[in-house]
Amino acid sequence: MKRLTLSILFCFAVLQLAICQQPAIEPDLSYPETRKMDHVDTYHGVQVPDPYRWLEDDNAAETADWVSRQNALTERFLGSIPFRQEMNDRLAGLWSYPRRGTPYRSGKYYFEYRNNGKQDQSVLYRSSAYGNEPQVFIDPNTFSGDGTVSLSGTALSNDSRYFAYGLSRGGSDWKQICVHNMGTGKTYADTLAWVKFSGISWHGNGFYYSGYDDPGEGEALKKKNEFHKVYFHEVGKPQSSDRIVFEDKEHPLRNFGARVTEDERFLAVGVYESTSGNEIWVKDLSKDNDFVRLAEGFDHDYNLIDNEGDRLLIWTNYKAPKGRIIQVDMNAPGKENWNDLIPEDTGAVLQSVTVAGKQLVALYLRDATNYLAFYSRDGRRLAVYEPEVPATIGSVSGDRKDNLMFFSVTSFVYPTVIYKYDLGTRSTERIFRPDIDFDFDKYITKQEWYTSSDGTRIPIFLVHEKNLQRTGDSPTLLYGYGGFNISIRPNFSPWRLAFLEKGGIYASANIRGGGE
Repeated sequence: MKRLTLSILFCFAVLQLAICQQPAIEPDLSYPETRKMDHVDTYHGVQVPDPYRWLEDDNAAETADWVSRQNALTERFLGSIPFRQEMNDRLAGLWSYPRRGTPYRSGKYYFEYRNNGKQDQSVLYRSSAYGNEPQVFIDPNTFSGDGTVSLSGTALSNDSRYFAYGLSRGGSDWKQICVHNMGTGKTYADTLAWVKFSGISWHGNGFYYSGYDDPGEGEALKKKNEFHKVYFHEVGKPQSSDRIVFEDKEHPLRNFGARVTEDERFLAVGVYESTSGNEIWVKDLSKDNDFVRLAEGFDHDYNLIDNEGDRLLIWTNYKAPKGRIIQVDMNAPGKENWNDLIPEDTGAVLQSVTVAGKQLVALYLRDATNYLAFYSRDGRRLAVYEPEVPATIGSVSGDRKDNLMFFSVTSFVYPTVIYKYDLGTRSTERIFRPDIDFDFDKYITKQEWYTSSDGTRIPIFLVHEKNLQRTGDSPTLLYGYGGFNISIRPNFSPWRLAFLEKGGIYASANIRGGGE
């Protein structure tokens, strides 16, 4: 739905540009008549008329006819734009730029994704030390002729012997897991099927993953997904011998995600019923005991970060709507014994924490933009990194055994840039910035504020040429999304550049519901 929305917005942007170009275009814009109906919904005591509710039935013949007539009008209009091919060529050039992912260390290797700008799937590269020229490790573009098979989750074993990776076909949530021998370069025959909503977490010569029972021939895309399970797979053995580690026979629609601490001592299983709120169960793998439920119910979120001996470090919004890091002693795991390592910051949302060297790197969201805060392992704040312009800090990677960490930064006015950060000297170095045929220095992002109906101040980003006079005459594209706690932060898109250099203004309003 979000991809469809953005496509519609881009068509609208082109339409606005067409209207503003000289000479004027005067196509026939006699819109097909759209039937209205009497329908009113009440939300929080407010009556909201919805006369077009019938269009929600996308399988109805009347809806299909309406869509066909609307499409015909759109094509007539777009076909009349004299500079449409020019715009098409410009977009093709803007889109084909080289990209890189954030490097990350796992075991004795460094990995990173790269794409030359024209590949369907990004290629995974590997090197034995940072600074060495990385070599192609896995190229998903060789998996299929049409580029529809992608990598979906990877994990190196802690002894660096095995590499497990998931394959997704045609964007499906179903995936297969394959295992690669890092020494011989061969892939094992024990491919795992019916894996869904799963990570890969190693323990010894095997790993934990989540999936469903075999749905049966031809039923994978039709049968209801029920009774998710956590399994343990041992390398070299058939999937039929995998043992069930965690399941719930009384709640068929719950999902489970497994995570092992880096020292392989604790296994944590998150239990989910929806997109927010989870239980967390923990098992000490060094002992012959059962899982301990640390948090019951689905009113709050819990995410295991790491452990220090018997103490677990967990991110949670329990009694902290903006997030905090707690310490849980597994010898006395009751809530009454929990204590803060990084308390809640009432001025910013703590989104995640990454372990890097002997430090904890916290990613914060404040007024819809990100910054990083560095903490010692005993919770003292050591340093802060803030981007120079309103920006989003994407993936942050670090490793206990490494004094280097990496992170990405992107904004409305520049693409994803990769940085290296030295935890010892606290120095930042830009290691990659894409080369795009666009003068980014001519454009600016401003954050302004407007007032919601209940008096709350809401941020909005405005992006345009630095010298543009905001007289109300410029074509302006306003975008907003508010739901599922998905925050719309500064982001980069090539199509937006073509709109900006034609004198357009892009506005991104952080409407309610997104969590900003």
